[in-house]
Amino acid sequence: MLHGLVIKAHTTNVKVSDICKQAQISRKTFYYYFKDKHDIIEYIFCEEIEQTMTMG
Repeated sequence: MLHGLVIKAHTTNVKVSDICKQAQISRKTFYYYFKDKHDIIEYIFCEEIEQTMTMG
């Protein structure tokens, strides 16, 4: 979801509204869990690193 969005467009071009639209959530819900787009990108990055480490 967000991973694909970030691949298609540089992170500076990704807006919170794009993330919300892709995830089918409101901006209010987004900001309940994350402070900004960089926060969610960091979260996803850490999740992927953790998954990679548990596989190998």
